[in-house]
Amino acid sequence: MKYYLSALILCLAPSLGYCSEILAQNNACDLKIKLVDNELHSNNNVGKGEHMMHHGMGNKHQVHKPQFGGSFFMAPNQANHIEGIYTRKCGMRLVIFDAWTRPIDARDFGAFVKYIPDNEDLLETVRILMPSENGTILHSPGKIDIEGEFAIVLYVKFPESDEPVMFNIKH
Repeated sequence: MKYYLSALILCLAPSLGYCSEILAQNNACDLKIKLVDNELHSNNNVGKGEHMMHHGMGNKHQVHKPQFGGSFFMAPNQANHIEGIYTRKCGMRLVIFDAWTRPIDARDFGAFVKYIPDNEDLLETVRILMPSENGTILHSPGKIDIEGEFAIVLYVKFPESDEPVMFNIKH
């Protein structure tokens, strides 16, 4: 969360012009996500039979494909799915899903992305992913300045884990 606040502090300095650039990019890169209620669909509730019967939910883990054209993964906790979406225009965006592949609030998760150039003479770039204002995604605003081809490695910190988990993102 401290990284999100750091970005807000930058936006309070109008002479930097950074805020308007971030806001314009956020609007252009919005995925139009509607979240499900985290309390109702938290990891504490996903396995309870009465929860599924009362809410008419079928079996979990039936959808294992990208919902937004990115790279889709099952999380190691076996309760979440993630999708990493990278474009040069919008940077890295991360959507967190529940067991039924419905987007949930991403603010309890942490993530950073490493861009690794194929050219060994160029430096790697690391960006912290910040939560969007409404919590629908974690994202790294701004463009990266890497010439040529590069690999993308995403590290996601799940709330119940001590260490981030690595995912290779296709782009």
